[in-house]
Amino acid sequence: MNTNFFKEFYPDYLNHTNTEIKDDKALFYFDSLRTECECPECGNITRTFKNYYNRKIQDLSIIDKQLFLIIRLKKYICKNELCNKGIFVEPIDELVEKKSRKTKRLDALLTRLALTSSAEEASRMCRSKKISISGDTLLRMAKEN
Repeated sequence: MNTNFFKEFYPDYLNHTNTEIKDDKALFYFDSLRTECECPECGNITRTFKNYYNRKIQDLSIIDKQLFLIIRLKKYICKNELCNKGIFVEPIDELVEKKSRKTKRLDALLTRLALTSSAEEASRMCRSKKISISGDTLLRMAKEN
């Protein structure tokens, strides 16, 4: 598959490695190409990493299938002895909020739906677009904005 397609929609430091199409899901696999990372606690730049962490994130649906990104990220070790962080996973802030399981663009769509229609109606619209989300979650998103 043409990797330029992925560069249009995902950060440059993510390298597309595989695509799986299952019944109602599409899975895009990525590896991070970063060789160093800044500690979120102290700002120290480190190149030392311990192992890898796979993060599964839901994105906007594609070709009538749920789309999930499986991103292999490095767990870095902060070498600053005064830092309490120790080990941290490299961030992907351009794509997803910290600890979120949805991309920013999916969150934006869901928030718009939650603010412009009833939660149950928005939930039904999401199901028709192959996005799994409950009316309660949409209500919570609307209240947060």
